[in-house]
Amino acid sequence: MKKSRIIVEGSEAYINEYSPTEIVNKSLFGSNMGNMLFYGSVYNAVVSNKDNYVTSDISEKSIENADYYLMPQANLFYKYFINKMEEYTYKLKKSSTPTILVGVGYQSPVGRESIEKNEKLDNTVRSFVSEILNHSTSIGVRGRITKKYILSLGFAESEVDIIGDPSIRFFGKKFITKSRAYKSFNTDMKIAVNYTPSRYHKNWGGFINSIFSKYSRSFAILQDTYEFYPLLWKYQNMKLPKVPDEVKTYDLPISKDNSVNWKNRALFFTNAKQWFVSLEAFDFSIGTRIHGNIAAILAGTPALTIAIDTRTLELAEYLKIPYIKLADLNEETTLESLYVKATEEMPNFYENYDNVLKDYLRFFEKNNVPINRDFFE
Repeated sequence: MKKSRIIVEGSEAYINEYSPTEIVNKSLFGSNMGNMLFYGSVYNAVVSNKDNYVTSDISEKSIENADYYLMPQANLFYKYFINKMEEYTYKLKKSSTPTILVGVGYQSPVGRESIEKNEKLDNTVRSFVSEILNHSTSIGVRGRITKKYILSLGFAESEVDIIGDPSIRFFGKKFITKSRAYKSFNTDMKIAVNYTPSRYHKNWGGFINSIFSKYSRSFAILQDTYEFYPLLWKYQNMKLPKVPDEVKTYDLPISKDNSVNWKNRALFFTNAKQWFVSLEAFDFSIGTRIHGNIAAILAGTPALTIAIDTRTLELAEYLKIPYIKLADLNEETTLESLYVKATEEMPNFYENYDNVLKDYLRFFEKNNVPINRDFFE
């Protein structure tokens, strides 16, 4: 029996082993280490099927010779990714390979939850989704807001499936859904703190900094590669992108004048297993990065997301991850109150996990993708 040749875009670092320096220099997860989680989840869903051969090669020749092309995506439906969508559309027009868009999201500006009218973006998304649907039955979107946006462009309900972020199914059926017992809040708790420098807002920025100043066992979990500069003493020959000028001015740990001791209180990961193992030792994860909090939950640590835009909001809603809207974060909000909220709401996530996994399975089956049954059942 001929093996199915499946392209999983972004899976190179799962197919072959690389050092942290190689992963950053080769941009294997782009500029955001959170990408490793949703690439890995899609890869894990198909790789163990003995009848599949998985590659990450997305050259035109590779796509032409593939049986399936899986495209894990994040916030692609965003004005800054118009050129990328146009490139995808051009490439797909020359291909007949079944192509499946997995977990794509619409993104609004910080602090807004509404869909903004943008004719160029709308036309680009419409052309791109139309071309994808010439190659598949449906697209997998991250939540209700993205689905509403796609339907507003004229697509049918049957062509849009809400599947959330692939990342949360990283372990598939092996993930333990039994609710955990959590300790009472105390000032000595080990706290993982994540944040999005490029989408800074003074409300969450001030709150994040208050955690670092008040809790000595709070650690910055970095994701964007330009944040890694203060940690280069650990690595050799790592090539990092320039820190954006606007980010330099923010009062965050990335600022050189910030009081956080980088050598002792900042971490970054280029390997998912190491990320999970490290976060197992934490008592709580909080911040604006959905993948930072998903990594914590996959490690068994309670987490709460500060929902700063439509993308984080709709994901937290669908996955039932504890969250607080940016608009509800104020001077009276305490870390203790958010920890209590997170630990009270985490059982809802565990109870919902099997439904989330089944949605993922149904999406792949609907698009006739030969998946690894042991991953789902």
